[in-house]
Amino acid sequence: MKNNREFANIFDECLERILTGGETVEQCLVSYPEHAAELEPLLQTALNAKETLEIAPRPEFRERARYQILAELRDIEERKQRRFSLFGWQPRWATAAIAVLVLLVASSGTVAAAGNSMPDQPLYPVKLATERVRLVLIQSKLGKAEYYAELVDKRVSEIVNMAEKGKLKQMEKTAERMNNQLVAMATLVRTERGAPAVLTVPPAVPEAVPAPAEVTREAPETAVAPEEPKPSVMMAPPPPEDATQAPPPTRAGEPQKGRPSITATPAKPVPEKAPVLAPAPAAVPGPEGEADEDETLDRRARFKIILAQNARRHPEALRAALQRAPELARPALLRALETSNIEYEKLLEFLEELEEQAEKDDED
Repeated sequence: MKNNREFANIFDECLERILTGGETVEQCLVSYPEHAAELEPLLQTALNAKETLEIAPRPEFRERARYQILAELRDIEERKQRRFSLFGWQPRWATAAIAVLVLLVASSGTVAAAGNSMPDQPLYPVKLATERVRLVLIQSKLGKAEYYAELVDKRVSEIVNMAEKGKLKQMEKTAERMNNQLVAMATLVRTERGAPAVLTVPPAVPEAVPAPAEVTREAPETAVAPEEPKPSVMMAPPPPEDATQAPPPTRAGEPQKGRPSITATPAKPVPEKAPVLAPAPAAVPGPEGEADEDETLDRRARFKIILAQNARRHPEALRAALQRAPELARPALLRALETSNIEYEKLLEFLEELEEQAEKDDED
């Protein structure tokens, strides 16, 4: 997943350098030689599309193409759910095709120009299409949920803007779009519910785990840590005389249950490294996935903070707009406010439940 995100960021950067910075495809490839084989055809296609824009097609053709492209984007979003498990490479090429289509829709060829457009402005459909492109590029459910949080933030600003202008129709459509994105974000968070359970269950937990805090290794009798005493943790319950005699062999007569502590070493290469890692035993359990798991935990915590902030800011912004908006716009604003409150409350409650479940799993 990390590689997919990295490639998506590199592709975005190169696309912007070519379309707005005037660089060549070759210059971008020199910056990222390890991705040159994948980037070259995508960037070349985007460059060709940009050059095609110089021809300035007839307005009726552009209008017809815009509706066809937006319809295709909706279809791609639906088909993507069905095809994801069949062909892992399709999302990337589908994304590249969509990116080129978005370029064709934008008359200037710079999608960034539409970034701050409002629902009553001509470039707003390009802004929505670009958001769909980014959603296709993001592979992880947590990443999509994070991006949906950004989109909801944009929708709130747009609702406030349309309410102040008294543009009821655009405001109602934007409020409906915000509601859909809140629901999509909640769905992604709920379907990711399996991740915390995996993160809180360490691999290869021994059958008898007493008080020690995360005992994630097996404790075979033959695998003894030679010169790794760990007196402060291991020798507290036994008689004090053994406190200075830390080597595990002197405790051979002791039942094995007293030993599933930090002295237990993984059955692989640890014996020779044990002396070096003695001061930080908790860092020893090192399957490669644990770093990614920690990163996911950190991202989930940050995501919860963002949700909590948005749950406070968005209703405040909508209530403030309610005071300034024309009378006709107030019912739609009230509905948007109610939807925002309900969905954020559900999301935060669900995340609290996940944390409580994770704590229970840790205790077990």
